[in-house]
Parts: sequence; structure tokens; C-alpha cells
Amino acid sequence: MLQAAILDEIVGSQSAQVAIDELGLVMATHPGSKRDRNEDRIAVARIVAPNAETYTVALVCDGVGGSESGDQAAALAIASIIVDLALQQGRPSLEEQVVALVRRADDLVRKELQGRGATTLVMLLATASGYLVCANVGDSRAYSWDPSSSKLVQVTIDDTIENELKDLPGNP
Repeated sequence: MLQAAILDEIVGSQSAQVAIDELGLVMATHPGSKRDRNEDRIAVARIVAPNAETYTVALVCDGVGGSESGDQAAALAIASIIVDLALQQGRPSLEEQVVALVRRADDLVRKELQGRGATTLVMLLATASGYLVCANVGDSRAYSWDPSSSKLVQVTIDDTIENELKDLPGNP
């Protein structure tokens, strides 16, 4: 797959990659130049929930550097979201569902790690009924590949205090 080759070129051999041709999906993580261990966790799952909806979810969680258990926080967040989708009974709007998934993952990380770890999160959630949403919490980013122009296009904005302050009235 062309996208996998491009990502391999960008992030090199230390990256963890997932490529799923059927979905046209590639995800990769890299520890960066300052860290010895990779606190990133990536997952892709297709889940048929009790509500009869089929969900396809792609997740990248990046443990916050400097926290004792960022890697555990990332793993807990991913596990929380996949389990919650697998147990989904009702049919809330996709927007409501994503907000609830992120909040429950955050609650689990806070409860289990008691301040010893935190994580960023990027989630792409699609339903078999044709809905798609992307969520971003923290300074991880989601990109879309545009095959017609052979370009990666950033589709999320870093969820940071600096970006929140820029949007306040009176700020340039």
C-alpha cells in the first residue's frame, strides 16, 4: 500500500505501523528523538455491538511524556473505548457516543492511575450505516490522505491551552 510506504519513509524503522488495505487505513507511531520508550498505543477494531450496529474504530493514544505511567494510560484508554463499543446497547448520535467514549476512557485512566499517567487520543469511528467521526484530545494529530494530490492533509487541531486561548474574543 502506497500510504504505508510513505509513512515508513517519514517515521523510519522505530515506528509501530498498522496498515489495513480493506479500509484504506494506515496508522503509525514513533517514540521521537527524546524518548527511550514508545508510550504510543494503536488499535483498529471492527465490532458488532448488541445494538446491531457494526463499528470500525481506529485509535492512537500517546502517553503524556513526563508522567510515570503514560504507556498504561494509553493502553487503558484504548481498552475502555473498545469494550464500551462492544457493549453498546442504545443508539445515541455518533457525536454523543464519541463524547461518552472519551469521557469514560478518561474516567477509567484517572481512577486506575490516580494521577500517575495521562494520554492524548485520536479516534476515527465509523458505522456500517455510513456515519464517520474523528475525535482528537491533546496534541496528537489526525491526517487524511488525498490520493488525487498525493498529499497528507491535517484534519484535527491540537487540543491545547494555547489553541484554546487563540480562539478567545480579543485575541489575534
